[in-house]
Amino acid sequence: MKETYGRGECSRKSKGGIITQLYNSTQKTPPACAISSAKNHERKDVLFLIESVSFVGKVVMCDKLHTTAGVSSKLNKLQTYYLLPMFDTNGNKELHSHIEGIFNREYKKAVSYSETELEAEALKTSPSKGKKANHGRKEFTDNELLPAKPYFDERIHNPHEGVTALVKKTKTTIKVLNKEEISKTVKVTYYIPSIPFDVDCTIRQVRACFQDYWQIEENLSVLDDETLFNQDNVQTCNKNTIYNNAVLNKILYPILSYIRQLFSIKAKRTRPFSYKAITKLIQGMDLWEFMEYFCNYCFD
Repeated sequence: MKETYGRGECSRKSKGGIITQLYNSTQKTPPACAISSAKNHERKDVLFLIESVSFVGKVVMCDKLHTTAGVSSKLNKLQTYYLLPMFDTNGNKELHSHIEGIFNREYKKAVSYSETELEAEALKTSPSKGKKANHGRKEFTDNELLPAKPYFDERIHNPHEGVTALVKKTKTTIKVLNKEEISKTVKVTYYIPSIPFDVDCTIRQVRACFQDYWQIEENLSVLDDETLFNQDNVQTCNKNTIYNNAVLNKILYPILSYIRQLFSIKAKRTRPFSYKAITKLIQGMDLWEFMEYFCNYCFD
């Protein structure tokens, strides 16, 4: 929460609350969250959140800050699968370089799902779909998968137990202006999953996990939207106020999404109403009318 501040601190760089959120991509709800008082101190919060909710048989993702041996071992003990990004931090530098080398050598043996190739094939069969937009951007994600066991070198330090596969994600972003492609960026990220390896199923599971990432981004953008929850502009240093504000926002967001879905279906819209439009609609409701939707959400 960007506008919070530490009590007695002269610098506004010291925040009063940094939120670590747990998000269920299947149910599209945040089941839990925690607040830490300093940046990069969220590691304890992540371990706390992992222990507070049952993840048996599910896949857990996190950012590079939490790709640690403590997180992966904790998830293994809880009989949970993980999909963790690899970077040169948290003692993963040697392993990261090793995985990069494996894909450079064995890329022909990798199982792949390429959106770039699918787009090229679609343009061949239907050239009309290839008309360039006036402006905007196009994004393509190519995923490659290799089993870990045949390629891992035992001499390489691996702090993570239970690694079953190696994943390479290549994200290509093309910016378009006046129907011309003005720039192209390529970002490569490596991941280690503990999902049981299967030539067909694992690549589909990994791809589904990457797609679920956008749900989390949308959730955070709604919470930070100045016309909706405006979470980042809460100016306070009181810990209880910060925590209560964050928790209430995470309770109300699924209710707002539920009402948005109902009205969009009722109006037979292919594209749902904006959250801003639904918020204005709710503000004009009588209390009893809103409570009817609230009760339906809770007991439906």
